[in-house]
Amino acid sequence: DKTNVHAGTLIPGTLPGDLGSAYVSLELIVLNSGTPATDVGVRVEGITTIHLTLDFGIGLYLLLNVPKFSQDGGKGAGETKQIQFPTSLLTIVDVPCWGTVAASVEKLSNAAVHKTDKYSRLQISLSTTGKRGYLSSSISLFVDINRDEYGDWGFDGIVRAKISASTPTPKSKSPSDDVARCPPVKYDHDVLLYYGQG
Repeated sequence: DKTNVHAGTLIPGTLPGDLGSAYVSLELIVLNSGTPATDVGVRVEGITTIHLTLDFGIGLYLLLNVPKFSQDGGKGAGETKQIQFPTSLLTIVDVPCWGTVAASVEKLSNAAVHKTDKYSRLQISLSTTGKRGYLSSSISLFVDINRDEYGDWGFDGIVRAKISASTPTPKSKSPSDDVARCPPVKYDHDVLLYYGQG
């Protein structure tokens, strides 16, 4: 249909082997674009594992799962039509000397189009918080497909990572106290996975 506008992105895995060959597919559809009956549609599915190597030798793994979901036509929400779809994220942070901390979250993500202008958006925003001993992590994944009021499309994928590990006051300074001898870690940065316009 010429009045429908499609925009999408693929999020590939970065691990070697079969697990790294999997990807998440996201498609936002503006139905009846430019008409009073403008509505929203989505086609999403897939699973992907992203591995990032950060400062301090930190290894960060993100496993994004988007169950297969397809729908045309959303619910009215003010000046927009919206569709929600399920998503989940598992994060694993491996910090040398300190060990590993894992966390997960499940959340409904959102796709929406404006009824009267060109604005439309599909957004995934998932955040996990983990703590294990003196090691803590706060990891967020943001994926965005958006069209501004001028009809220009943008595509973004960002990971925000806050990771810290330290002992406030080591209870023991004996050679057997491994944790007390680990160097403190404080990491707080955004990592751009991809950026594009179309």
